[in-house]
Amino acid sequence: MADIFINFRSDDTAAAAVLLDSELSRRFGSARIFRAKKSIAAGTDYAEALLAAVRGSSALLALIGPNWLAGATITGHRPIDDERDWVRREIAEALTNRVPIVPVIIGRRTPSLKARDLPDALKTLASLQNRRVDLDDPTPGVARLGDDLAELIPHLADKAQPEPGAGQQTPAVGTIIYDAHGPIHTGSGNQYVRYEGYPPGQDG
Repeated sequence: MADIFINFRSDDTAAAAVLLDSELSRRFGSARIFRAKKSIAAGTDYAEALLAAVRGSSALLALIGPNWLAGATITGHRPIDDERDWVRREIAEALTNRVPIVPVIIGRRTPSLKARDLPDALKTLASLQNRRVDLDDPTPGVARLGDDLAELIPHLADKAQPEPGAGQQTPAVGTIIYDAHGPIHTGSGNQYVRYEGYPPGQDG
């Protein structure tokens, strides 16, 4: 089960969701990050898969872009006011199951959430400490968010994939001297002997 669930509105922060998925996957491993299009297998009941992923996660990132509150459904209401809205349902599921939520404000001009703008079921979001990621210069914001997640989810960093060669030391190599009786190993380190043909004492 993935540790980090990315909650986003497709017509608002889809690009940011892909960016965060890519960068956090690089740091913690792709299997630790849930993004619906990537993580739900073909033919799976997506409704149950989404809610189960929220319940099983260790943190939900609620991506808030400039159009998160904007727009209207066919009934004339904002999507976030509709109990069937998937962004709202995922956040509500996290709140019900006490999954920590980190509001991630996308863009330097996107305002932070205000309780008066939210439906009653989601007003808690306005009181949660947020983080901001500027897509024009995402590196600082993404790095800080990654640090926050590593602190919030203590086991998460342990699942990161090590860089190739990380933690490995070059073995010490001793000196090999050949005399009439064969190779003699001197000095420290492992002995590495390369013979041309079959090893001594063996026939072809």
